[in-house]
Amino acid sequence: VGRPTDDRGDESTLTFDVSGAVTSQINRNNLVKSGVQFTYYDVNVDYDMNVTNEGSYRKVDFNAFPYEGGLYIQDKMEFEGLIANIGLRYDFYNLNADYFADQFSPLRNPNYDATKPYLERGQYYDVDLAETKKTEIYTRLQPRIGVSFPVSETSVFHLNYGTFTQRPNFNQIFYSQLTMFNEIEVIGNPRLRPENTKAYDVGIVQGFPGGFYLDVSAYYKDVTDLVETAYFFDEQQSVYRTYINRDYADIKGFHVNLERRDGNVRGYVRYNYEAATGKSSNDLAAPVSYFEQPAEGQEAVDLPDPEDIYLDYDRTHKAVFNLRFITPKQFGFSVGSRKPLADISLSSTLRVMTGRPYTWDETGKGLQYNQRSPEELNLRLRLEKKFRFGVNSVVAYMEAC
Repeated sequence: VGRPTDDRGDESTLTFDVSGAVTSQINRNNLVKSGVQFTYYDVNVDYDMNVTNEGSYRKVDFNAFPYEGGLYIQDKMEFEGLIANIGLRYDFYNLNADYFADQFSPLRNPNYDATKPYLERGQYYDVDLAETKKTEIYTRLQPRIGVSFPVSETSVFHLNYGTFTQRPNFNQIFYSQLTMFNEIEVIGNPRLRPENTKAYDVGIVQGFPGGFYLDVSAYYKDVTDLVETAYFFDEQQSVYRTYINRDYADIKGFHVNLERRDGNVRGYVRYNYEAATGKSSNDLAAPVSYFEQPAEGQEAVDLPDPEDIYLDYDRTHKAVFNLRFITPKQFGFSVGSRKPLADISLSSTLRVMTGRPYTWDETGKGLQYNQRSPEELNLRLRLEKKFRFGVNSVVAYMEAC
């Protein structure tokens, strides 16, 4: 079935990783931890696609040696009535690669002169004459802080803030497809910046009689420089596909957790509300087109629909209900030295989640993620029995779901 010899080639990644950390309790109030991380890659891809004929043949061939690393230091400070975690991280990476400098037409010959006689102009597109540049090192400082302190004898306030960065994946950076005639169909973009996130979290924990406590918190994540697909049309209307940093996402919500951890009857109720919105859920869903010489009445940039959508991983409502009954180790009747009804745990857990968004566009109007799949429910029952043998114990269990 099919043509199993259409694609052939080799792909390999060799990774060298070094890391180390030091932790020191410098005094009764400060626990300091610092560390370093460094990773070096040897990425080698030599792949032929659709080799049945010249028209469909595509070549993927690159060898890259990127590296990345980070330095960090954090201090956990504990004082009467206050706990604070303060840290600073320095991230860096270099893709260590050459890239075509002309973004609209990567293979364009910068010395091409249309005013010269035809035979003296040279080639308009020439992979050997196209201008290239070397990637530079990227660096970023990222502060992080977490603070908690009691508001009363039974309540604690907590606040967290941090910035986080994520390097684009190697496919988006290096992966390129060339035709049999050295025409670019897809090209990676080593100029991509990392995706950046600013995260905020604030909440309060309140204790109640009977071993209950309530944790209520709200959070917000501002994600920028997400990667999306872009098409570039040069003045000759030749087009290729690549990736740019243009997308974003807003993720906000709140979390409520009511729990009882002690006693023979335990359990919790957890509820999370979240709204994750943006232009697209992946790098292909909201492409942008750029025109070096737009036609009359045409914009230089063709952007996706300005209205944000719910991303495909959004689940507006999530709830978990758990109830657990535990018998004490001396509970029930005895059979010899054993108590068959002791150390038994019976629990049930019900998970309820809003369905994920999906696209259903019968009208052909370009709607995206305008419908939701049905709610998802999962019920799990678990029965445990602990058997004690001196200082050792064995737990046997059964689950049903």
